[in-house]
Amino acid sequence: MAKDFFREVANFFKRSNLVIDPISIRRTNLKNGLDGICEKVNDRFIIKISKKLSENYSIDVLIHEFAHALAWEKDTDIHGPNWGKAYSKVYRKFLKNFVDE
Repeated sequence: MAKDFFREVANFFKRSNLVIDPISIRRTNLKNGLDGICEKVNDRFIIKISKKLSENYSIDVLIHEFAHALAWEKDTDIHGPNWGKAYSKVYRKFLKNFVDE
């Protein structure tokens, strides 16, 4: 696995057109023990992933947070059925493009 696989996956999802609004993805220090967070600021999604995570787990968290952007405003429960469908869609796209069958 390439050393910068996280960045490759992040760039792929930013260019994927799954989400209409622009998306920024960055690894940073997060407080309160969070692994990741998805926020919407001025019609732009900002996904932050903890720097403390391994590259593989960072990708898992990125897929989780990207699903939040895709399901934004569709559920009152942040992990409701629309988020679940979005997560499935994002995960399948990851598998199709990065995992050998």
